[in-house]
Amino acid sequence: GRLDEARAIHLRILPVARAVTSQFGVPGLKAALEKLGSPAGVPRAPLLPLAAGPREELRRMLTEAGLLPA
Repeated sequence: GRLDEARAIHLRILPVARAVTSQFGVPGLKAALEKLGSPAGVPRAPLLPLAAGPREELRRMLTEAGLLPA
């Protein structure tokens, strides 16, 4: 297989995956999907949509990972 290529991709997107799962949670996942062109709606109560500050941090992380244009 293409193990080296897969490893490079994994390491590039790992910070985003960690942030979405442990820092931003479901609201962050939904915000990330929206930024990537696959809207997933708003989180169910009692969760709230991701606030503007964390949303910008997530956008920056997606850009640094090469998932969004600079």
